[in-house]
Amino acid sequence: MYVPKSYKPSEPLPLLVLLHASGGSSSDWFGSYARRAESARIIVAAPDCLHKTWGAGPKDYGGDAAAINRALALVASRCAIDRKRLAIGGFSDGASYALSMGIANGDLFTNVIAFAPGYFIGKPRRGNPAIFIAHGVFDEILPVDDCSRRFVPSLRQAGYPVEYREFFNKHEVSDAMSSQAISWLQAGFAAAR
Repeated sequence: MYVPKSYKPSEPLPLLVLLHASGGSSSDWFGSYARRAESARIIVAAPDCLHKTWGAGPKDYGGDAAAINRALALVASRCAIDRKRLAIGGFSDGASYALSMGIANGDLFTNVIAFAPGYFIGKPRRGNPAIFIAHGVFDEILPVDDCSRRFVPSLRQAGYPVEYREFFNKHEVSDAMSSQAISWLQAGFAAAR
């Protein structure tokens, strides 16, 4: 968990939950995202998945949903969270899981950030979270044609507001896309106030 130095218990802050890629760990997020969280005044929580990757694949949430709930409860017990400004995001398998959880819990998460997602579980659906998806056009792990270009139109058709960006790189979270995602998130959080 990262809490901005300017945090005051009397002023609830937005929360961004970040999910790592398959085989990664929560610490993967804290280099560049601590800096971004500080400047954006956002609390960041990054739990680890229970196994090598999130859930049991494209049709099941597995036990990781309960682990994320426990992480949310822990953060809320330590910090004042603005419950109208909650976001979930991730990279690769973490992005797929974040997108799935965000759609299933759109009454909780107002915003979803997905860097190179490979799939999303389409049911159940609650709420209407705003979605930011970024995918590298040279992604060799989760090819953009098989993934984001295929399901972004279906998300839009289902009524989700989707901000979709492609960038000229491989399977990664680029610094430029991270900055754009945080700017998008800040704008969405400002509108929710």
